[in-house]
Amino acid sequence: MSWSGPSDLVQVKLRSVDIYLYTTNLMPNFWNHMYSVLYVDDDPALLDIGRIYLGKTGHFSVDTAASAGEAIEKIRQQTYDAIISDYQMSEIDGIQFLRHIRQHFKDLPFILFTGRGREEIVIEALNSGADFYLQKGGEPKSQFAELDYKIRTAIERRRVQGELKDSKKQLSDLIDFLPDATFAIDLKGRIIVWNRMMEELTGVPPDAVIGTGDFSHSLPLYEDRRPGLADCIVRADEEPEKEFPNLKRNGDKLIAEMYRPPLRDGNGAYFWHTASPIYDATGKVVGAIESVRDITLRKETEEKLAQAHDELNVAYEQLTATEEELRQNYDELSKNQHELILSEERYRSVVEDQTEFICRFSPDGKLSFVNDAYCRYFNLDREDCIGKPHTVVLPPEDISLMEEQLSQLSPSNPVAAIDHRIIMPSGEVRWQHWSDRAIFDSTGKIIEYQSVGRDTTRQKNAEEKLKLAYEELNVAYEQLTATEEELRQNYDELGKSQTELHSAYEQLTATEEELRQNYDELSKSQQDLIRSEERYRNVVEDQTEFICRFSPDGKLTFVNDAYCRYFNLDREDCIGKPHTVALPPEDIPLMEEQLSQLSPANPVAAIDHRIIMPSGEVRWQHWSDRAIFDHTGKIIEYQSVGRDITDRKRMEQSLDESNKKLNLLSNITRHDILNKLTVLQGSLGLLELEIANPDHCRLISKAIQSSDVIRGQISFTQQYQDIGVQKPRWQNLHSAVTTVCMDDGFTNVSIDHHLEAWEVYADPLLRTVFLNLFENAEMHGGKVTRIAVNGTETPEDLVITVDDDGDGIAPEDKERIFRKGIGKHTGLGLFLVQEVLGITGISIRETGEFGKGARFELHIPMGIYRKSGHVQDR
Repeated sequence: MSWSGPSDLVQVKLRSVDIYLYTTNLMPNFWNHMYSVLYVDDDPALLDIGRIYLGKTGHFSVDTAASAGEAIEKIRQQTYDAIISDYQMSEIDGIQFLRHIRQHFKDLPFILFTGRGREEIVIEALNSGADFYLQKGGEPKSQFAELDYKIRTAIERRRVQGELKDSKKQLSDLIDFLPDATFAIDLKGRIIVWNRMMEELTGVPPDAVIGTGDFSHSLPLYEDRRPGLADCIVRADEEPEKEFPNLKRNGDKLIAEMYRPPLRDGNGAYFWHTASPIYDATGKVVGAIESVRDITLRKETEEKLAQAHDELNVAYEQLTATEEELRQNYDELSKNQHELILSEERYRSVVEDQTEFICRFSPDGKLSFVNDAYCRYFNLDREDCIGKPHTVVLPPEDISLMEEQLSQLSPSNPVAAIDHRIIMPSGEVRWQHWSDRAIFDSTGKIIEYQSVGRDTTRQKNAEEKLKLAYEELNVAYEQLTATEEELRQNYDELGKSQTELHSAYEQLTATEEELRQNYDELSKSQQDLIRSEERYRNVVEDQTEFICRFSPDGKLTFVNDAYCRYFNLDREDCIGKPHTVALPPEDIPLMEEQLSQLSPANPVAAIDHRIIMPSGEVRWQHWSDRAIFDHTGKIIEYQSVGRDITDRKRMEQSLDESNKKLNLLSNITRHDILNKLTVLQGSLGLLELEIANPDHCRLISKAIQSSDVIRGQISFTQQYQDIGVQKPRWQNLHSAVTTVCMDDGFTNVSIDHHLEAWEVYADPLLRTVFLNLFENAEMHGGKVTRIAVNGTETPEDLVITVDDDGDGIAPEDKERIFRKGIGKHTGLGLFLVQEVLGITGISIRETGEFGKGARFELHIPMGIYRKSGHVQDR
């Protein structure tokens, strides 16, 4: 049979039995129940905190597991009402654990409770079947109260879903096994129910009629298409008394007896029909149900018995709103699953391919941790070196630098970096760069060092070579300048001599001796000019830069020795012919665009691009191209001066990779610190609940406040890490301020509409500048009711002001407020503002009057601001 319907509440009257199916209000008073919960996390401290907090609610019996593997074993041995799991765990993470649970324990509630707040993790968790996602890091009491609520909600929601499923199955079975042949239709007359007895009576299976209309249910009973009792209920225009003369009405139910000759092998039969409307929860008719009973053998008995009537309400119910929402979320979130898997794979590859060597050691030099890169570099075995000192040999002059660096580490300055040499066991001297961090206990005593290093020998050697090359280049340029000056003087002298010679010829009265003297002087000047030209040529040929001149069609007209050596060319063979070099396809448009933009007004341009050598090696070059024009402005020749910058590019790429890896390490460390802060705040919260001594409670409250400040400072490191990462760009001032107000709910800010006309060249974090200034006003300004942002152009710069009507800033604090650590909270907001603005040369100062409000002035130099819509490249 088939059963479906649109109603939330359907009442089915079957004989004298009423059956009710609800899709809401199925949840009993579950808040008083005790549930068994399994909490999974690889941090033992977090497990203790969670077990204690949840245990105190009186709602849960909490079991814990330190890994997903241990949790799986426990689930196999005993039954749990719900699972709470962290995301970032070794071996099996929370998402993989969730998939295992959904595969083997489909209906077991699962809540992901983690410090990782990336949107793609939330999407994947819900997409994989998580009931809820809760991020760690908030105030412990409220956070665990929310976790308590979500656990119980998830348990009861799963229980309700199961009960709904069972109820629907029971109702379906009940109708299917009714002793009477029964069918039901919707408002359009389509058959939606055709039970087992109906199939037995007519010989027509359900699959042949379910979903059909046009009185198809009448064919097996009447041998023609005609309305039945059920049709008379759903169609107001039908008059059942015409079709059924002995019709009886019992409220909204129709009852009739019919004699049908065709049935029972042509002998005819008596049938009893009853039909009732089907109502939804609002009382609206949504269909009709009709039962047919063969009463031929029971006719006499039925005359003695009271007319029996059956009443059947067919229940159609929808899933709960939460279930529908989850289905929609699943469809939406499944689209991102593949991208998330790829992102996770890229992240894993970066971590596994780490090349920096990392170690941790105690003040007495004993190693407590080393990574694979460290072991490979120093040829150590990880198991053998842990707990032992690892002695390395440094040149005597570098030992004092290292000792001085470690001695200067303090709680206020725990990190320092140093470059020094090391003498390898083979005797080779290599350069290393180390970043050292001291780790202190609560008394300020150093308990451990953490060092991250890399070998910089190649970089140091390249720097030395680059330094020597630059020095040689400067000497060559100085020689070239001197030669050009000498050549220019020789030309002037030659011009002067030619003028005198011309005058001598015009003056016929001059003596032959004077003419000879002028001729001798001219010959001497010509010899000087030849020698000067020779010196100039020598300077050009001795250049390390490769120089060439070529016509617009690419034919070479001049090349120096450096050019020939680099490209392995013969000077005599290549002059007058084009020299084709291979460039990567993506670099060709850059080269063509550069040459096309040269003009008499801008004849010179520089570009860095790659070149594919005949051996297949790809190298970087820097070229300075000059176009030479005739008097009509037409290009007649190009002159290019280039040099190989492959080593420099490789060093830049290495530096970028190192920065990326350091940022990755910083992110991982930040996550671990936030986890420990959660443990610390949770433990303090528990102590605050248990301790009655007011003095102790005040100390604990201060400790909680301090941990909140630490959390804010860690958040600042994320913002500060992003400063300067992206290239500055032109940004509209009015849009930047408006976006902050809309996104962060600042309703008391008035914005000068003239700012719409101005754009400023600044770091993409410009939005953070205004956010911090507004938050600073609300947090420290007292009763601030108004914040105004205005702009004024002066002859020297563009001044943007941010004013408020709060308490203002004391004169002695006006300069200090921009220092790191100065302030009532983390003391980092205004320091961050100054750092972001300073990237493009924008300055900030406070000029308000104490007691009347704060006033911050942003001074934007000329060239850093422009009118909106003006095209300008930086």
